[in-house]
Amino acid sequence: MEYKKPLITVNILTYNNFDYLEETINSVYFQDYPNIEIILSDDGSSNYDSDYIKKVTSKKPGNIRKLQIIHHEKNIGTVKNLNNCIRNANGDFFIGLASDDMFYE
Repeated sequence: MEYKKPLITVNILTYNNFDYLEETINSVYFQDYPNIEIILSDDGSSNYDSDYIKKVTSKKPGNIRKLQIIHHEKNIGTVKNLNNCIRNANGDFFIGLASDDMFYE
């Protein structure tokens, strides 16, 4: 019987700061862990650009099992945004990553 590794949910909260988002997402993509879910949740940013988000998430590697993109039309606040991510998470483990933070390879 093959051992299946637990699903890890990485949530990335954004609000009006997309300067390092591509590097943040790539830092998750570069992980060698084989079972990752990403939830990218924007909290009503005035400069939200769905085309940019699609571009920076388009290179999804095989270890990313699911990618959810959530965009709130109005700012709901960090706590509600985070709670919404938790409700949408499917992982056995949950880790938060700010939109200007990065994981080591």
